[in-house]
Amino acid sequence: MSWDRESPEIIVNRRRSYLDRFGLNIRSAVGGDQVHGSEVAVVGRADGGRGMLTREDRIAATDALVTADIGLVLTTLHADCTPVYLVDLDRRTIALAHCGWRSTIGGLAGKTLSLLKTEFGCDPRRVRVAFGPAISAAVYEVGGEVAAQFASRFGAVTVAHRSSRAYLDIAAALTIDLLENGLPSDAIPERPPCTYADRRFASFRREGAPTRSMLAWLVREA
Repeated sequence: MSWDRESPEIIVNRRRSYLDRFGLNIRSAVGGDQVHGSEVAVVGRADGGRGMLTREDRIAATDALVTADIGLVLTTLHADCTPVYLVDLDRRTIALAHCGWRSTIGGLAGKTLSLLKTEFGCDPRRVRVAFGPAISAAVYEVGGEVAAQFASRFGAVTVAHRSSRAYLDIAAALTIDLLENGLPSDAIPERPPCTYADRRFASFRREGAPTRSMLAWLVREA
């Protein structure tokens, strides 16, 4: 699904075909220029089609999208990074975030939840969150510097050490970030399936570059 693997024509046709399966129009979908950062963008119906038909008009330098508009399909691309879905049924507001380790240490998940509160009046206690398929702590080996950053920011629970190697628990870090920003403890998301272990999913760590990628999406229908 990403622009880097095949020709733009093939990618657009593949995206269109995939969205058509769910009754969604590619021109009503929007994608960001994912840079593994912590920026969140509020988007609306006027942004429909951006980043879906050509890479040049993607929402600039953002890894999370938020909208309250009916019918606008938020999309993100993933191949080990965690898709984080946030929905407030009371305020009819949705958000979708692309969380790799850089975005996670930058607080993207919590920042997105906080924006729902400040920009749309959402009560974090009423927001429901889910994690999509992502690489698990069983196989996500990282260097010592990254491991130290996570242990310092989120606590030792987010890093496991086995045979002098460090493994990162992104789901645990995301959960802590969300809890710090108001998510209630009874709304902690379930752990997602592992992209590396399950070959149904794209995995950069397993396949290398250029890798396949998966399209995550979220839409407010009413």
